[in-house]
Amino acid sequence: MSSTQSVAVEEEPKYEYFFQDNSWNNKREILTGARAVKTFNEIPQVDVGRIFSENFEDRAAVAAEISEICKNVGFMYIKNHGVSQDLVDDVFELSKKYYARPLEDKMKQYVYESPSLRGYDFHYIDTPAGHEGQFFLLAK
Repeated sequence: MSSTQSVAVEEEPKYEYFFQDNSWNNKREILTGARAVKTFNEIPQVDVGRIFSENFEDRAAVAAEISEICKNVGFMYIKNHGVSQDLVDDVFELSKKYYARPLEDKMKQYVYESPSLRGYDFHYIDTPAGHEGQFFLLAK
């Protein structure tokens, strides 16, 4: 009678590299198997109208929901926030105009030239075609 013995082979960790502080030396491990983090398949939506409630439990429930989303997802849509649709539309229009400007103009507000680390910055993302730029503004 022969016996076979199985040996668990530990897989080498894989890393995703990202651009930060003008270098590609930043990385994070890609978690797989039992170490993988639960993900999501749609952006969470939170009704924040209850934050204006007189009832403490209503406000606490909204805070708990936002806390959980921030820990597990990192961003969300909110509704019933009280900001007028006209203002939301105006801000989106201003954002489109800002990002349509030449990179040279936006770099005049480069975040690392600011003592408060506020301003424009650019980050890169990995795509099947390689590294491509993704640009965004950090709030002032």
